[in-house]
Amino acid sequence: MGVTRQYCGRLGKVANCQAGVFLSYASDRGHTLMDGRLYLPREWAEDRPRCGEAGVPEGVTYQSKADLALASLRQARRAGHLTGRWVTADEDYGKVPTFRDALDAEGWWYVLEAPGTTPVFDRHAKSEVPAGSGKGRRPSRPRLLEGEPGPQAVAALAQGLGTDDWRVLTVAEGAQGPRRHRFAAQRVWESREGLPGRACWLVMRRNLDGSEPKYYLCNAPSDTPLAELARVGAMRWCIETDLQTAKGEAGLDEYEVRSWQGWHHHIVLAMLAVAFLLVLRLDWGEKDAPDHLAPDQPGVALSASAAGLDPRRPGRLAVQHARAD
Repeated sequence: MGVTRQYCGRLGKVANCQAGVFLSYASDRGHTLMDGRLYLPREWAEDRPRCGEAGVPEGVTYQSKADLALASLRQARRAGHLTGRWVTADEDYGKVPTFRDALDAEGWWYVLEAPGTTPVFDRHAKSEVPAGSGKGRRPSRPRLLEGEPGPQAVAALAQGLGTDDWRVLTVAEGAQGPRRHRFAAQRVWESREGLPGRACWLVMRRNLDGSEPKYYLCNAPSDTPLAELARVGAMRWCIETDLQTAKGEAGLDEYEVRSWQGWHHHIVLAMLAVAFLLVLRLDWGEKDAPDHLAPDQPGVALSASAAGLDPRRPGRLAVQHARAD
């Protein structure tokens, strides 16, 4: 169910597979998975007989991955499971303007990865609706004034920066030592149909040797320190670690179910097992295992404080999740 040719993160290429959208919560206490939803490709969602055979509820329609991510965030916020306001995600989500707009409208501050080809304005170019020639239909859409600069790709903007524009920052303590990268940021304006849109931060990151450049769009206030923007953007490794942990310790990806309900039940039970192991590890670590790594270290399985994430503990969280499915 939901299987089609699409990008598979485990294989790193396009293949026949299922895709899920997962929500991870991270704080100074650690991080853990909170939600998981099956992505149903449009060819599946529009084939109602096929959906019926797989037990897909009648009211389930096509939702993009960005739509599913928003639904997860909204549900977690309504349930009181999220106390922070930062959101970070990879470029599959950051490249979607409507996703950024929804987060902004609902009060989230985001640091979302964006493709290097993403167009932005490095200054607020002026535009107006042309007066028209008096013949034919009068223009109704604004255009850039003559002489105003157009948008440029974020990768091109980054290439134009000088050495002094970059700062080396430590964003986390990794298993192999401090995770350090070069960062730069500047205020830009989103390009919406070739015209300046909302003002935002463009955050740029690269390795110390200049390799693996990454770009992020961020709607945080203009006085937000670069170190904070860098820290939030770099927190995306948490969900990758959480997924690896859930697969390795709770069999998140080890199933042979063929139904909508079966997939969601498996995911809920796997996350419940993850939460149980987390609580057990923290309890034992406090009493009998002082040499265990601190729970905020990468590579440590299930490292968030369950009490800090939800005072009702994992059992109640899993019950609510199951009802939502």
